[in-house]
Amino acid sequence: MDFIAFLANGFIELFKAGATTFMGWVTGIIPLVVVLMTAVSALIKLVGEERVYSVAQKATKYTITRYTIVPVLAVIFLANPMCYTFGRFVEEKYKPAFYDAAVSFVHPVTGLFPHANGG
Repeated sequence: MDFIAFLANGFIELFKAGATTFMGWVTGIIPLVVVLMTAVSALIKLVGEERVYSVAQKATKYTITRYTIVPVLAVIFLANPMCYTFGRFVEEKYKPAFYDAAVSFVHPVTGLFPHANGG
């Protein structure tokens, strides 16, 4: 009977750990991402969507800038996970590779700039 109680307790503890993680997200990363998304959208509206997309298209036109400079700047300025939203400026056929480049740059950048970890 003690073994069954031990298993049941372990099962509940697993969900308690998940709930603790979820509450950390609710009070930490989720509000940060919402505020960043709002600020970036407001900035785009203030500057003008056509201008922003024009500059972004020029910045992502070349392979070297699309997969190095733009992802690094996105991670530094917007932090993880908001940096992936820069993919909206990349042509549809390049989005998977842009995402891969951004994911690859998260760890080196967060090692140098701890603020870029987002939470």
